[in-house]
Amino acid sequence: MLEMDKPFFSMMNFKGLQPQKKIIHSKQEKKGKSLYFNSAGIRISLDSLQLINGDFVMMQHDSSYKPFPGFDAEDLQFHHLNLSAGKFLFNQDTITAKLALSTVERSGLDIKNLSADFRLTPKIMEFNHLDLRTANSHLPHD
Repeated sequence: MLEMDKPFFSMMNFKGLQPQKKIIHSKQEKKGKSLYFNSAGIRISLDSLQLINGDFVMMQHDSSYKPFPGFDAEDLQFHHLNLSAGKFLFNQDTITAKLALSTVERSGLDIKNLSADFRLTPKIMEFNHLDLRTANSHLPHD
């Protein structure tokens, strides 16, 4: 079991000052045999991963960008993030877990509960058996 209290994760896009460099891909990458997320082949397996009262921020960092007053996919700020991930596995380039989470987004979107069998690969993000409850709606798993 891994438990984290008040974790903070932030991803921001900054406009670079250097010219873009040409990226040279390996032969394995060109053939699609390289691991996109996990080139070192690390395997992480946890019975339980708990995040308590965390924050997740993903936003543009351009002084001219002004976020919309409501929900804005270019400026995501989730607070009071509580996550329980059972049977968490990061293997090859795939992450799987049995998720249950709650959070509040900057816009006021209040996710009371999101539970699902979660899978993330370089090509998909899957929420199988999704059950989603917000302050004003419920999408039950049948």
